[in-house]
Amino acid sequence: MGAEQSTANVATGSKGPVCLVVNVEIKEDRIDEFLKVIEADAVGSRNEPGCLRFDVLRSGIASFTLIEYYSDDDAVVYHKAQPHFALWTDFKTGGGVVSQTVLKADGLFMS
Repeated sequence: MGAEQSTANVATGSKGPVCLVVNVEIKEDRIDEFLKVIEADAVGSRNEPGCLRFDVLRSGIASFTLIEYYSDDDAVVYHKAQPHFALWTDFKTGGGVVSQTVLKADGLFMS
């Protein structure tokens, strides 16, 4: 779904922090379901050993931004293997997402 732009760890070979910025537009009749799924994913992710931060932002009725920080690429791989991530994958596969873009970047100056 959507374009994925990757700048992290490719040019630098860094094993440092990784930031994912996911912009999604959700079908309006699926927003309540999305909120339950993304809350479960965010809470579960925050308990992962390599997750440094997982924020969910809303801009408008159906537009959301997920900002996720992980200690390194291995932590991202671990995240994608978790049951709470599968809820998000199932929601997308089930047609709840209108559009999605992902920006993956090296974390440089983070707080």
